[in-house]
Amino acid sequence: MKGKMSDCSATKRLPPARTGSSPDAPALHLLLAKGRERERERIAHELHDGALQSLVGIKLDVEKLVSEIETRPPRSVAAELTSVAGHVRDCIKEIRAILSDLEPPDVDSSDFTETLHRYIDAFRDRHLIQVRRRVEPVQTTLSAEQRLCLFRILQEALSNVARHAHASCVGIELGTAGGTLELRVSDDGRGFDVSRRRDRSHYGLRHIRSRAAALGGAASIQSSPGNGAVVVARIPIEEGSAERRKA
Repeated sequence: MKGKMSDCSATKRLPPARTGSSPDAPALHLLLAKGRERERERIAHELHDGALQSLVGIKLDVEKLVSEIETRPPRSVAAELTSVAGHVRDCIKEIRAILSDLEPPDVDSSDFTETLHRYIDAFRDRHLIQVRRRVEPVQTTLSAEQRLCLFRILQEALSNVARHAHASCVGIELGTAGGTLELRVSDDGRGFDVSRRRDRSHYGLRHIRSRAAALGGAASIQSSPGNGAVVVARIPIEEGSAERRKA
């Protein structure tokens, strides 16, 4: 990729990842099916560890309040109800975020790059995280499956940042070089030990690798405690035809 952009993360840049040849149609469909199964697994874990646990806590708080309502001062009850209402609002917000991420993106738009910019802007405004980006117009004709996979990889990488990284800044780079499309997402968050990661973000990282593999590419994650993280996805593409941006 040409040009320079300041990374938010102090993590060193990764060496080029090897990408395989584009899979044939049956293999591609099998990989995509596996990706969908892993996505369902990830969503199930997010709901179980997030919204469901919040609802269980709310239920216990309400039951406790009901058992004590006749003996507690009205002001104490009101304060407890206010706290419960806050937990409900947080739970609703989390569920809405999950539903929003499940909505199909506008990958059929004639300007796919603008679709990515809109999503990045929405991420920045929702999570109040600074974003530094260098997103080049994709100078190739991508299939609908390629566009969707690329969008989901970016979505998953940013979702991991928002949920786990405790970052103040994210760097996003997208461009082509030597017949390969490369997406790089870096952050200045708390980082983690990649070899030992087994929480909810583990499923997201596995999902990114699965998406890239479905397109004959590869994804790599580099991180260490206190040094942020860098996610890189490289996908082989056919060069020679241009994606024209709207005037």
